[in-house]
Amino acid sequence: MKNGKYARAYIYMTCAAVCFIIIFILIIRMFAVNSISKTDFGDMKNSVITVAKLQNVIKDGDAQMVRRLYGIDPSEYEGVYLEYPETNMGADELLIVKLKSTSQQKKVSNAIKKRNAEQLKNFDGYGTDQYGLLKKQLTEIRGNYVLYVVAKDTTDIKKAFEKKL
Repeated sequence: MKNGKYARAYIYMTCAAVCFIIIFILIIRMFAVNSISKTDFGDMKNSVITVAKLQNVIKDGDAQMVRRLYGIDPSEYEGVYLEYPETNMGADELLIVKLKSTSQQKKVSNAIKKRNAEQLKNFDGYGTDQYGLLKKQLTEIRGNYVLYVVAKDTTDIKKAFEKKL
């Protein structure tokens, strides 16, 4: 009888410890995602585009193009940088946004999802290379910075972005 009580107590304690660890990890991740970076937008942009080196893109897309492609107004953000395809047959793309507030994360995230879905629809069935790039796109939302990249290799771009945070 005593062994059963001890076994049950051990199971409860183990479950409590696991729950505590999971809650602790979630809290740490929440703070890491919403931490505010003091990195200057120009420094972030230069660091990322130096590594990105996208081909066949128009660099430094203007506010009108950002509104057209993403439906967001750059004047509502601390900084926005866009590189987009020169032609309708291109898929490589880069968007960096410095938010004024983390409350803007959802709006930018939804704009990116919508843009990516539209591009996937455009290339579905005939642009297999472009479609593949769009399927493996990179979206990073970290505090007051958002990064969206469609490129063959996003690893170094992600590292440069994270290093500047």
